[in-house]
Amino acid sequence: LPHDDALARSRVRHGIKILNGDKGIGPMYGLLMNQDPEQDASYTTKIHKGLEEFARIACPTGPFFLGETISLADIMLVPFWDQFRYLLRHYRATELIPVVAEDNKPWVKRLHKWAAAVEENEIFQKYSFEEERYIGVYVTYAGARSTP
Repeated sequence: LPHDDALARSRVRHGIKILNGDKGIGPMYGLLMNQDPEQDASYTTKIHKGLEEFARIACPTGPFFLGETISLADIMLVPFWDQFRYLLRHYRATELIPVVAEDNKPWVKRLHKWAAAVEENEIFQKYSFEEERYIGVYVTYAGARSTP
């Protein structure tokens, strides 16, 4: 956490609280493990609302949560974004971050900027896995709906 900026520390803690809350990482796993297709939209809405809140409190110019440097909030989101961007598309035919930013979803453009910066990060490139590996590892989480 930035030790010289109380507002930035507060924003990072709030971002982490969103990710750990009922509109964050939990619904990502919930959607992947969900066996009732009629509930998929509810999980997706929760996820998107959480990401919208995360983007709303992030630095508007980015590219990272607090601006030009990676913060603890970014580090918290990165591994889940890296996995679920593939898993939700493959197993549940939905996007973690919608591909197109509709007028009523300005947060999507902000998170696309964030994702592009993450993908350019040398450490991320070194430790991220290929799409096929995530899909294979998480097949049991998808359950009976593992075949799209």
